[in-house]
Amino acid sequence: MTSKLLSTGVDMPAVRNVVLFRRMASMPEFKQVIGRGTRLCPEIGKESFDIIDFVEATRLFEDRAFDGPPLRLLQETTDEQGALVDVEDVTPPTEAPDDDGESVAEPQAEFEEQDGGSFAPDGGDNDTVTDEDEIDRIQARGRRYRVRGVDVYKMGERRYQLADDGLSMRLVSVEQWVHDQVLELDLDPARLRTQWARAKSRAALMEALREADIDVEELPEELGKPDVDPVDLLVSAAWEGLAVVSRDERLTWFRREHEEFMDSFGAQAREVLEAMLVKFAEAGSPQLKVDTLKVPPFDSMGRVVDLAARFGGARQAHEAIDQLATRLLTGA
Repeated sequence: MTSKLLSTGVDMPAVRNVVLFRRMASMPEFKQVIGRGTRLCPEIGKESFDIIDFVEATRLFEDRAFDGPPLRLLQETTDEQGALVDVEDVTPPTEAPDDDGESVAEPQAEFEEQDGGSFAPDGGDNDTVTDEDEIDRIQARGRRYRVRGVDVYKMGERRYQLADDGLSMRLVSVEQWVHDQVLELDLDPARLRTQWARAKSRAALMEALREADIDVEELPEELGKPDVDPVDLLVSAAWEGLAVVSRDERLTWFRREHEEFMDSFGAQAREVLEAMLVKFAEAGSPQLKVDTLKVPPFDSMGRVVDLAARFGGARQAHEAIDQLATRLLTGA
């Protein structure tokens, strides 16, 4: 069962484990997802549940308005390689028992309200880390790289940009990171789609984004939209408000609007283009290139040179696939 399903009102008291693979910036959604595990189920003896968090989504528990102060506060110490060497319980003391030996009901740990940076993972301008120990931890454990002269540290799905003063870091969400890097390409949506449609210029764009630590082919899974093509996700992230459609919806539209284009090719060439559309449905637009003719199912149809000959040669094959991609990706 996915956390997305858990957030839509399903009532399953027997849920014992809530596993988080996707980051959440919405506190209401986080409450709904976690709340699905809080149902008691005496029929099976369920009085508790476990949260298994792979993406640090449980940082949202730090909202005192939601969860109050922590019952236990642990301080971890690591060596220079980031390995854990010590764990100290630094939980503030609670109220002592009454004289009759009975503890006070619902004791609360003492805590002091302090100013500090926000750790909410929404990529806003106020998501700044200023704590020196936290910055040291990020620098020790994160993967460091430079993007356009700026030091960036990556930990899991989170990215932290080091400020010019070297004393603070800005937390950037995946969506915000993609937004910023796509805009650095200095293209409008139409030009981005046009360049993306042609295999040669698409490869250049993918390389530019890879240098900015964006793996385009992994982007649909990373953003939780595996059925949407990477170019649609790039456009949507950079220019908010533009609707996205699934690859299946694009394919349906293409078959309806561009039947004449497909019919303009001979039967053997059309067979190759039909198989290319299947590859698009399975793996997205990065597969729309002549090099894909080296992999299944094309390798069982003949050698690359033989498949290109169906179009009249290598140049014509490149052009036919680029035209297919242009109609498929720039419309709808």
